[in-house]
Amino acid sequence: MRRKQGQGDVSRVSRSEARDTEVRPLNTSFHSPEDGLICQALLPYFSKVLRGRLLMSLNGTCRKRPLPHIIYNTIHLSFLLERYNKAMDYNLLETTNLFSGLSTGEIRALLACLGSREVRFAKDAVIFRGGDVVTEVGLILDGSVNVIAYHYWGGSSIFGHAEKGRLFGEAYAAIPGKELLCDVKAAEDSHILFMNWERLVTTCGKNCDAHRRIIRNLLSISASNTLAQITRMMHTAPRTIRERLLSYLSEQAAMNGSPSFRIPFSRQQLADYLGVDRSALSNELSKMQKEGLISFRKNEFQLRSR
Repeated sequence: MRRKQGQGDVSRVSRSEARDTEVRPLNTSFHSPEDGLICQALLPYFSKVLRGRLLMSLNGTCRKRPLPHIIYNTIHLSFLLERYNKAMDYNLLETTNLFSGLSTGEIRALLACLGSREVRFAKDAVIFRGGDVVTEVGLILDGSVNVIAYHYWGGSSIFGHAEKGRLFGEAYAAIPGKELLCDVKAAEDSHILFMNWERLVTTCGKNCDAHRRIIRNLLSISASNTLAQITRMMHTAPRTIRERLLSYLSEQAAMNGSPSFRIPFSRQQLADYLGVDRSALSNELSKMQKEGLISFRKNEFQLRSR
């Protein structure tokens, strides 16, 4: 029996239609923009026919769509459960420099005031891109990020590195309209808490002690970041690769309070941080190990007496 015109035959999707649906963007008729992104991310896990049905349903191209709606509602429910059942780790936030001295209740109230949002990034994902105007600062709840500068003639170098509990982006966010000169990328799978800069540095109508405290903490963090840049300049000031390595490794041993430590960089990242060629860096490390100055395995080092 022929179908009535307008109902649409969603039981069959041609190869060309299925191929088109893989790249066709979803519309924004969802509860929130994140819903569309979640569905888009999950589409590759469905078969082509099911993917075609889901996309046609979500874009409103078929009138009868019970199966796609069930799929969408299931996806949406799973997303909400994952989002809200994973409560914010307030104990972690209390240990960060930004929220130092604040109670769980104060932090909870501040997060609502600061327009905070959580985002997860895969390794090497771009968090901020060069040319962006930053209006938020990021607090690393898990993972780490690299600040990468790209050169006009190609190549790049790591200008900075931030680990769990650290803040990033505040220098650019503090200057309205200032465009980023570098990229901020996830050095590993990372979980970031973003907060609106204007709300962060402007006390609310209540003029609460907690907000004043977080502003003082922010000033302290900015000073610490300035010192970190000065430290990097200290490591890159020597002319030879060995002198730069000795400077950096000595600082890492002092920071860890032990001659045995783990550095946060791969070989390429360490070469970029010190501003040297990777092959030359590896050769110099091998020479230093043969001379008994150091021993290492990947990014685990141990300094030895001369």
